Amino acid sequence: QGAVKIQLLNQEANHHHYTRIFTFDKEITDSNATKKVLSGTPIQSGIASDVGHGSSRFIYHKDLKYNNVDDTEYLKDDTIIIRVSDVAIYSSSIITKTPEWYSQQKDEPVATLKLSEFSKHRKVEDEWHSKSFYSHEKGYTFMLIVYANGKGDKEGKSVSVYVHLKQGEHDDKLIFPFRGDVCVQLLNQLDDTNHVQKIIPFSKETDEDGTTGGRVVGTKRYNEDGLGFRNFIPHEDLAYNKNRNTQYLDEDGDTLLFRIPWIKVSSM
Repeated sequence: QGAVKIQLLNQEANHHHYTRIFTFDKEITDSNATKKVLSGTPIQSGIASDVGHGSSRFIYHKDLKYNNVDDTEYLKDDTIIIRVSDVAIYSSSIITKTPEWYSQQKDEPVATLKLSEFSKHRKVEDEWHSKSFYSHEKGYTFMLIVYANGKGDKEGKSVSVYVHLKQGEHDDKLIFPFRGDVCVQLLNQLDDTNHVQKIIPFSKETDEDGTTGGRVVGTKRYNEDGLGFRNFIPHEDLAYNKNRNTQYLDEDGDTLLFRIPWIKVSSM
């Protein structure tokens, strides 16, 4: 169990390497990719598992070419260079320190956020701002904005949830725009199962011009544009469901509980 940090090197300059983190987790990864290798494909150093873990869309072909805005060129002289820049292991007692870049926490979530007075927020149709949470120590700063009565075409129908980047005290040492994934859960308050989970990617596809993941400067506290889901959960699904044993809205306390179980950072 652990994670591997892979970089496709920018051959134009020593910055903006294209970075992805592949997490080997027993809950989300094919077990054949994580178990002891007893048979597989012979390679120079031994035997490799026939089952791997990664991404079928690591990088788009069009992004390999020279980009004069970011000063990047990943394909040069018909060659790409891939670097394994770090490995985090948490399935061994030998490893005692987890690197800063690896923010997926096995025992403790990044943050748990409580939205109180849900009915009031829904009635007045305002937006609720959560407290700040962080990708890792000295990392990126975020908050949730929740529209209890929904946003846009989902107004009056669903709870809408968005992640926004905030000003942070360590922004000078970080690379912007932020690239990575933020996992958001709405907790089932009856049991630790059947939570509503959405993964929100900050990528070139979802944030093409880099403004949503861009650095917050000046007098602004946060980027006005966030990424998320208008239909995070329909209003009718908040109440008690006997068949699924779920209840997302605590009617006695009039509260929703959100959890950020992990954040993966690719823009480092």
